[in-house]
Amino acid sequence: MSLLTEKYRQVIFAAMKLIKKVEISRFRSIKSATIDEPGHSCVLAGSNMKIVEKGYVLRPEIIESAYYLYHFTKDPRYLDMGQTFFNGIVKYCKTDVAYAALSDVEEKTKTDRMESFFLAETLKYLYLLFDPEALDFDKVIFNTEAHPLQM
Repeated sequence: MSLLTEKYRQVIFAAMKLIKKVEISRFRSIKSATIDEPGHSCVLAGSNMKIVEKGYVLRPEIIESAYYLYHFTKDPRYLDMGQTFFNGIVKYCKTDVAYAALSDVEEKTKTDRMESFFLAETLKYLYLLFDPEALDFDKVIFNTEAHPLQM
């Protein structure tokens, strides 16, 4: 096993442990972050989660994480997470002409703004999550803007 492969394994294992802790905490919380509400930025506070940033600007990181975790583990819960997140984006962020960031995830208050990374990264990772054969993961590397570069 190469050092890089071992490092990936360690990172994936740590990410899975963190997700497990968040899931356990979510089920113990009363009304904090529910899974069908996109973009909650949460901090663990004992057995509860507390929203520390009420806005969601259509960032890709949680979907990117689900993509990588699904790729390495093939655990269907990461597909479920992606589906839940996608459904939340459609339900709460869709407008007549595009998608809008939320200024308040609890109130579902939309802004009049959609950052370009929503199309370039967020939707790309959703697409790749649900069509893993679209790119040969072993022959590309993603830059920080989610552009696949051939190795």
